[in-house]
Amino acid sequence: AMAYVHYEACGDENGVLAELERLHAEGCLSPRELELIDGKKISSFFLSDLGFRLRSGSTLLREFKFSILESADSYYSGVHDDAILLQGVIDCALIEEKEMIVLDFKTDHISPSNFQSKIDQYTAQVQTYAKALSRIYNRPVSAAYIYFFSSEQLVCIE
Repeated sequence: AMAYVHYEACGDENGVLAELERLHAEGCLSPRELELIDGKKISSFFLSDLGFRLRSGSTLLREFKFSILESADSYYSGVHDDAILLQGVIDCALIEEKEMIVLDFKTDHISPSNFQSKIDQYTAQVQTYAKALSRIYNRPVSAAYIYFFSSEQLVCIE
């Protein structure tokens, strides 16, 4: 749903639910998907400070596909003069005049017992997205985040 909703229409829970219904009517969501999506959790995200910024009309990249060549020694020790092709899809990036922010959405079930392991699991992915975006735009990414919908937690990745 986050790939297709109109962010600017998601200012409250009713707006989110209307967007989900629109996606269903347009065939982007099956009846089962519509049933499983928790509009309250999506609404909660859009009511956050970052959600507000995304809705404010700034430049957004959504489902941004990228491919870059990267030095292989950044990922494998002892490898010199070789390159690897990195490809990915950034869920969302906010491009503002003075900063760029990368955001990755996750729907994993989060509990206190697995919270840190989930962060650890996705950190390299989000860091890679930030590095790629920085190279593509030739400027630094100021922040990179993971948002866990199940626990409604925004985690800053260093």
